[in-house]
Amino acid sequence: MLETRAFEPEFLRKLDLLVLGIQRARTVRAGQRALGRIQGLGIEPENFKDYAPGDDLRFLDWNAFARLDDLMIRTYRADRQVEITSLVDASASMGLPERDDKLGLALAIGAAFAYIGMADNDAVRMGEGIDDGGFADVWAADDG
Repeated sequence: MLETRAFEPEFLRKLDLLVLGIQRARTVRAGQRALGRIQGLGIEPENFKDYAPGDDLRFLDWNAFARLDDLMIRTYRADRQVEITSLVDASASMGLPERDDKLGLALAIGAAFAYIGMADNDAVRMGEGIDDGGFADVWAADDG
């Protein structure tokens, strides 16, 4: 069964070299913030840099200007929240033909995405397809 190979140490070492390239949505749900690794709009100050023409004047640090007589821009750590949901088709068609083990491969891929997401402390949910066309949660892991 391929899904058991998803937890072999050699496979996990290969996954440790990967990151998910996710295009972040422009909107953020209220109350769901996590620290990002990139600079942008946020509430936690990250660093200072010299002012350059074209920089946003809202981020000028006037206290630093009073002390240093030099214009400085305050940069912030971006807020982000990534939720990874992996849905696996577990219908009867995934079991045929038996030699292909399509369901095992789908579960291994879903587990790989979950492992990579949890390595970045992202919220992860997995679900499987059920006969009535809906999805049932198998498990959920949250970064908090």
